[in-house]
Amino acid sequence: GAKAIGSFGELKLEGKEVGTTWTKLDANADAGSNTLILKEPVDWQPGNEVFITSTSFRAHEAERMVIESVSEDKLTLNLTIPLVYSHQGQTYNESGIVFTLAAEVGLLTRNIKVHYIVTNWFHHGLQRCIFLISKFFW
Repeated sequence: GAKAIGSFGELKLEGKEVGTTWTKLDANADAGSNTLILKEPVDWQPGNEVFITSTSFRAHEAERMVIESVSEDKLTLNLTIPLVYSHQGQTYNESGIVFTLAAEVGLLTRNIKVHYIVTNWFHHGLQRCIFLISKFFW
């Protein structure tokens, strides 16, 4: 269902710093594989959700996956399930023209902590509000 946050005062949303949020593949990732080799190191964690863009003309070939493990050099992600579609991640040299065709990989998981300040007006006018306070997930 729909979710909303209403504020009758100051509202601060602070997310945990996650470093790089988007990068590209550095090698092809074939359908059936559960490994992504990335162009740059990332500080992503097992359990985080990632998005791999399509490199074909079919937008539905973009995939949403969950990280099972991250290599020590932070350049390789192992996924919990195999990819359904193939994703390009290589550089070509055609008659001296060099170009790269690589899927982008983005971190979807975010962590947020909600802070709020209760004003005197709140105590006198809105006694029936329900608050849900979130926590950081490290």
